[in-house]
Amino acid sequence: MLVFTEDQMSYHCQTASWQEGLRGPECMKHPQTIDWNCWPVKIFDRLFWKTEIYPQYTCPESLQLYRTYFDMVGHYSCRHLTRRSDYLNAFSGILAHLRQLSPPCYTSSGIPYYPCENAPENLHIFAALSWYIRGGGSPRRKQHPSWTWLDWDGQVGWAPSQRRHTSCCPTFRFKGIAEPSIQDRDSHSGTEQVRQQDDIPRHLGAICMDVPIIPLSYYVDDRGRRLIDDADSWSGFSHFKIGDKTFLDAVTSPMHPSIEVQFPWRILDKTWACCLLGRLQEDGVNKIAFVLLIEWLDGDIGQRLHAMVLRSLVSGLGCGLEDIEAGWDVRSVTLI
Repeated sequence: MLVFTEDQMSYHCQTASWQEGLRGPECMKHPQTIDWNCWPVKIFDRLFWKTEIYPQYTCPESLQLYRTYFDMVGHYSCRHLTRRSDYLNAFSGILAHLRQLSPPCYTSSGIPYYPCENAPENLHIFAALSWYIRGGGSPRRKQHPSWTWLDWDGQVGWAPSQRRHTSCCPTFRFKGIAEPSIQDRDSHSGTEQVRQQDDIPRHLGAICMDVPIIPLSYYVDDRGRRLIDDADSWSGFSHFKIGDKTFLDAVTSPMHPSIEVQFPWRILDKTWACCLLGRLQEDGVNKIAFVLLIEWLDGDIGQRLHAMVLRSLVSGLGCGLEDIEAGWDVRSVTLI
């Protein structure tokens, strides 16, 4: 990896590190006597400040593995590349290193997967998909599937980033994965038959799952008006509400203007939908809900448009968030 700063250029790989200020071997009196193995560097510690790897595979430690990965992604996604098409290529060196660790990190289009026996498959899928773009980001580049951060501009955040979130509860049912057909692998638009998850393939086309859909009557704008009652005067999504009780509030990832302007009408005509992907818990209490905004393309095929991280407010409702979800419709989605 080459790193350019205002003062100098430096080179880093998995074996050695060299800075321009140190000058080259040609300037040394006896370069042949140097043991280059004495120049190892912990490249990730230098560039990303921390990479804690935990050997135990219980759910909290599994979350920690994904947290470490998305910490690196968050720092990397702040960088501006001359050619956006090099986004994955430039990150491939880091991915190659992660595959050599224990446990190894396998990726498909930048989405991680850690093979941990004691963690349920739903947790892996939730952890891999619960990223969002800070500040709303920008529209997709449509070079990768919609479910990967590689296809979006902006700094990547991760919903379970806080260490106090000790566990998560996925609310979807994972059904399997679908691989793109050979002629459609570049566009990610075609899928073959769904097969059960054994391992993340090199070319992942679609993620297939059953997701709970948040009902239309729950959408409230920043003036307290329900979308279903007064769409013409809608002033922007603010929170989800049952009766006079707010149960999901405080959006930390605002919508891009191109999405926000269409949001009320697309939700009403059901070409878009908000689905609850999972809840994050602290000491067994729901604290955060992660919601995906999906656009339906053809039948159950959909693409990711936006993600919202919301604070869970269920006190005073007389029931938990789990009880609220029980009455929601569940829909199959093939996410491409």
